[in-house]
Amino acid sequence: MLTSSSPLLEDQDASNQLSQRSFAAPKKKSHSLSRTNWSWSSVASTILNTTMILALLYGVGICVSTIKGNLMPGNEYCLHSVSVSYNYITFTGDGYGTYNGPKCLNPLRTISTYASGKTFCTENEIQVGFDKIRRECNNEDLEFLDWQELVADVTEEDIAGMRIVEFDELPTGMNITEPVRLSRSFLDRVRNTLMAWEYEMNWHHQSGFALYGFWGLILGIATLCNVLKTQSTSSGSTSQFMQSTWRWIQVNLIIPPAFGSHHQRLLFWCTVPTRMETVVVATFYLLTTYLSVSHYRLISNNIYWDDKSQQLWRYVADRTGIMAYATLPLIWIFAGRNNVFMWATGLSYQAFNIYHRHIARAGTILAIVHSVVYTYLFVEYEGWSMFAREFTQLWLLLGVMATTTMSLLLLFSVSWLRIKFYEVFLVLHITLSVITLVGCFLSDEAGSSLLRSTGTHDDFDEEDGAFSASKRQSHGKTLTFWIRPYDGWTKRLRDSCLASPTYTTTPTILLEGPYGHHCPIATFGSVLLIAGGTGIASAAPYILEHIALSRSGKTATTQMYLLWTARQASFIHQVFARELRDVSHRDDFSTELFFTRQDASHKDVEEDGGDGAATPEIQQGRPDIAAAISKAAMKAEMMGQRVAVLVCGPPAMADEARIAVHSVMKRGCFGIEYFEESFGW
Repeated sequence: MLTSSSPLLEDQDASNQLSQRSFAAPKKKSHSLSRTNWSWSSVASTILNTTMILALLYGVGICVSTIKGNLMPGNEYCLHSVSVSYNYITFTGDGYGTYNGPKCLNPLRTISTYASGKTFCTENEIQVGFDKIRRECNNEDLEFLDWQELVADVTEEDIAGMRIVEFDELPTGMNITEPVRLSRSFLDRVRNTLMAWEYEMNWHHQSGFALYGFWGLILGIATLCNVLKTQSTSSGSTSQFMQSTWRWIQVNLIIPPAFGSHHQRLLFWCTVPTRMETVVVATFYLLTTYLSVSHYRLISNNIYWDDKSQQLWRYVADRTGIMAYATLPLIWIFAGRNNVFMWATGLSYQAFNIYHRHIARAGTILAIVHSVVYTYLFVEYEGWSMFAREFTQLWLLLGVMATTTMSLLLLFSVSWLRIKFYEVFLVLHITLSVITLVGCFLSDEAGSSLLRSTGTHDDFDEEDGAFSASKRQSHGKTLTFWIRPYDGWTKRLRDSCLASPTYTTTPTILLEGPYGHHCPIATFGSVLLIAGGTGIASAAPYILEHIALSRSGKTATTQMYLLWTARQASFIHQVFARELRDVSHRDDFSTELFFTRQDASHKDVEEDGGDGAATPEIQQGRPDIAAAISKAAMKAEMMGQRVAVLVCGPPAMADEARIAVHSVMKRGCFGIEYFEESFGW
């Protein structure tokens, strides 16, 4: 059951989202909502995490299988080249009408293949080569002639007396009535072409596989760092080298933004990542660019494309298409909020979202290049008429549709649309993503054969608080949300509450989460909590946890500071009268509270003395965050303690705190750790 109270009509940018924390209902008049709800957190988390792992394994499996499938065993290559060469010669007899029919059913071609094989291949290569042809025929349900019976009476003299033909010597469509042998130049031309084609196909798929390797390496390094950091934090002992290395990484890569002071704040409607995130993203783009433009084997006398520029364009089109396809599982993995990799690496959702967006951009650029280059090939070398005929093919239409929807996904994912019209963005994002997947898979014949529908059944064990349905209110499992009415749904929710005589409403809510992870601030001797508006929803649980752990002596924290700025002082009074009423007289807890707008309710609280609980002093104005962080760091350093700074507030406040922590670190105070909570999507 969900109960949400909203006595706080705040106007802080940090408060756009619902805070998933548990609080009691207010004593005074408030606007609340409640409904019976089924919590699917544990089930949904399991399904999503499993799906992400399967998506990654699927992508890796496709790349590995295609790489393996394109690498032909060396002893098959000789007769395979001979067999392909005879595709350019037409013999009288059976088998024509299907691609593999002649090599399976035509006696003259089989004898000719054997004769050229005896000339250029070993006995073992002839045997395994014909075995390969037999498998290909069986795969298409075609009868394969007994080649050994056909050539039983063919002697060395017969082979030596056969006519030797060059490439393009025989007119197209001319029926040959006797076995013929290939010239050395004919076979070399075909063999070189096939080797170049295999080399390119191998590199195409290895390039896609390299993208998985890169992001697997990033996730692996982040996971290892997270494990080592957790162990060192819990044990309190780390080597001097590890400490100095970690400090350097924090000061130069993790804490500071890429440039300037923007991180949570948008710069020209764009997100500015940290330096570490910038290094990762830049390396990914460099790797993608290198893989897209390198390792192209262009040869003269190519039997498919004699013009080297045509070879290059074809290889570029294939490479970029396969790499674009390979990004799809990665885009999905980094898009998930309930993400097992996020838990393993300790990276924030914001970092994963940055990686998600850049992988999607790279994949879309690759898809656009793939489509444009293929279109150019059609028009330049086949003409508009051929292109118009091919454009009626379903596979081509679906491919164009997938590229178009990927481009539209980028267009409709700009920050301005996400912030101003989130519901529109969400519907468009889901719809276009589904269309993209359908277009990609169905445009690929190999991909369509991989689509399977299987029945699944997931068992899960019910545990306390993980799955419940109840009509009771204000019990131990009640979730309370603090909501700032803004625009859209939150504004409609407020209006619905105000329109009710009881100031309550019962809407239908779909709850997903919680997201993120718990910050280990209980391992720090000193803790500074900085909150803006309903960012207190992030700080309050840590305060209550500190009180509980202090009673049992399970915390290292000896001093906790709260620096909180809210728009209305009445909000601060209400929180300290309810959720934080037990912290007012504690020696290990101190506050600096600020409000930025005078309101009538604040005067009323001052006159009637509040709700019976002592409220700390509240100042009007804005705090000096940099000074507060510097003071907390100096005090902790004098006491030989480590200090944690946890921030949850408007983007400007978070960026100011981040820069202040970075400045303190650069001055040599390395006992400080920065944690940032944000309400975002």
